[in-house]
Amino acid sequence: MRIVKPIGKYSEEQARKSLRKGIPIIMISYAFLLVTGLDYLPIYINLGKLAPAGNFLAGVVFMYGLMQFFVPYQRWKSGLNGERRVAKNLSDKLSDEYSMYNDVLLKDGQRSGNIDHIIVGPTGIFVVETKNNQGAITYDRYGWKGMGENRNPIFQVNKNMFRIKDILKNCEVFTDKSLYLKSIVLFSNPKADLKIMNEPDYGCIVHQIKSVADPSLADLIKNEPARFSDHEIKKIEQCLENSIGNWITIKDKN
Repeated sequence: MRIVKPIGKYSEEQARKSLRKGIPIIMISYAFLLVTGLDYLPIYINLGKLAPAGNFLAGVVFMYGLMQFFVPYQRWKSGLNGERRVAKNLSDKLSDEYSMYNDVLLKDGQRSGNIDHIIVGPTGIFVVETKNNQGAITYDRYGWKGMGENRNPIFQVNKNMFRIKDILKNCEVFTDKSLYLKSIVLFSNPKADLKIMNEPDYGCIVHQIKSVADPSLADLIKNEPARFSDHEIKKIEQCLENSIGNWITIKDKN
């Protein structure tokens, strides 16, 4: 498979933002606790009767800083690791008829996040939302359980799929051919215990790869009926690339 756009820096930049938010708060609140609590320090502030309230407030701020630091930082880093696992999983399992775009920001005027993966090939266009959660995860008619702070990934991937549809509907390939896209919510962590109790909404596929060597995702993509010729794939890729907002940065890097 051709990796046309490798994973960029979006997730890393979001993780760094968490660091920039959390670390100053942690340092300031911790320093306040030290200078008001340890009277043998060269710099000591005696708060008197206000000490309990001041220390409590500083402790709350300190915990808030930890939450700003650890929770978002870990979430973004975990997501980045999951995306890398998916790219590695597919890289040698699909032929060069298929192209893969990772970490895509679209120039469609919507203030939305990145799209983890877009795969274009003879069997269709696949929009993939990768989740690197672990532990027990269940989807039933009441929704998702075990997803933590993650939004509904089916809603998320389908929203991105419709954004790509809007971009590609003007592509000349689809003047007399139906625009086929498939959305996939992919769990990339082998430690996830995934149970799907009901058919996912809107035809979305929910899938899991158990390891980098797991061929099931590639098989799922290859086993779809052939829809596009090589010429049509090139046209689709061109239309898609014209709408990638972080495309020039990646090209400069390469």
